[in-house]
Amino acid sequence: MKEKLRVLIEKILKKLAVRILKKHRPEIIGITGTVGKTSVKEAVNYLLSKKYDVYAPGGSYNSAIGVPLAIIQAENPRQIYNIFSWVIIFVKAIARLWDKNYPKILILEMGVDKPKDMEYLTSFIKPKISVITAITPVHMANFPSIKELEKEKLEILNATQELAIINEDQVSIKKSPVPVLPYGKKGEISYKVEKISVNGMVFKINLGKHTAEFKTKTVGEHSIYNILATVGVGYKYGFTIDEMATLFRDFRAYKGRMNPLAGAKESFIIDDSYNSSPESVKAAILTVDNFSGRKILALGSMNELGKMSEEAHREIGSLAFNVADVLITVGDEANHFIAGEALKRGMAIDNVHTFVDSKDAGIYLKTILKEGDIVLAKGSQNKIFMEELVKQILKNKNDVKYLVRQDRFWAKKKLI
Repeated sequence: MKEKLRVLIEKILKKLAVRILKKHRPEIIGITGTVGKTSVKEAVNYLLSKKYDVYAPGGSYNSAIGVPLAIIQAENPRQIYNIFSWVIIFVKAIARLWDKNYPKILILEMGVDKPKDMEYLTSFIKPKISVITAITPVHMANFPSIKELEKEKLEILNATQELAIINEDQVSIKKSPVPVLPYGKKGEISYKVEKISVNGMVFKINLGKHTAEFKTKTVGEHSIYNILATVGVGYKYGFTIDEMATLFRDFRAYKGRMNPLAGAKESFIIDDSYNSSPESVKAAILTVDNFSGRKILALGSMNELGKMSEEAHREIGSLAFNVADVLITVGDEANHFIAGEALKRGMAIDNVHTFVDSKDAGIYLKTILKEGDIVLAKGSQNKIFMEELVKQILKNKNDVKYLVRQDRFWAKKKLI
């Protein structure tokens, strides 16, 4: 019964979304990839909203239900199988047809969990610009190989109208039906890190023959990649590289995405608790390795990795052994395989601490914190919620506003 209702809701939402798009004809920026979609969406929204009428949904509305909701500008109902909640959304969608203030530009995440997902989304979403952030082994449960996942993600190119902005360090494109603007270490949009500190990063971005210095409140090389993608979009919409460098000085990353925060006892927190995948964990750990001070890695399990889960967690455990002075893990797979691999490699048992609950892990971590410690908090959403660890070790309790998943809905979900 629930499956039939879900399919019916998808069909109705698609029809309503199609009518809204035909009526208002907004320009669409479609963002896909296995990591970085939400961060790029937020950065693009931050930049384009300085000059244009833009809409980007909060959170990750990137599925067969989520994307139409973003077009309707409606939130996912708290009770997803309550038909009356959906009737309200359907009425709101009909009202959107007559909305004279409908945005000129939509920034949409376009996600893939199983075969045919991108084909379904691009049947009615035709991006003016598409951004492909990375294609790495995430959400592999329904794909037999990374090549099949890549093939599904790249379907977005066939629907793209004008330009594809692609991370050439992570995505290999032999042939594209639309022009490609590559970004990365050596792409048409490239970068050079100048300084990484607790106050953020300083780096230079080259856009063709033009160069500008960016100073941001973000940390981590993969945070730079998000800005590189945004620079590509901004360039297409008429921003100069110098304009973008100035505007990004006040940019703060999306909640739980490599956010620098002041920690208790004069420690420093890198809050990357929004979600987790093998590649993003590796990048975050390597960022921590650039700092001086005692390095504490607080790592939760990575979900939805399918048959490669143990291998991926053990690989993280091996990297953690090389970087961490103290390792804290949360969740079954992190405890068994990340902590287990670090111990197997020779990490002292007194420096490895395993927990079932992230809040308990945070309470313990606060007791061992010292001045100058660098703490990385990273883990998946479902049942892990590493932001609850971060909450326990904040220096300023008002900074809880920078943490992800702090509303009533999530408070209830975390109790289940």
